[in-house]
Amino acid sequence: MEGQHEKRREMFQASRDEMKEKMEGLHRETKDKLSSVLTAEQLAKFEKLHAERMEKREKRKEERMKKFKKVSSSVEDKSENSI
Repeated sequence: MEGQHEKRREMFQASRDEMKEKMEGLHRETKDKLSSVLTAEQLAKFEKLHAERMEKREKRKEERMKKFKKVSSSVEDKSENSI
């Protein structure tokens, strides 16, 4: 059973890596297209807003992970006490 779990994990990671690569390509393509139609000032503003958005996204992700770890720890404590 452990082997199956590991195999699924590897497949999932491979598909995540592939998706990440595709998304990075799409982001580069979008930036190239924007560069051809926006002024330097507009492009700078766009990049600043994008960076701010990514920063907020990362903070939300960190908060979710903190909550998840707290819940996981609580569940583990309860299961240890019931043994």
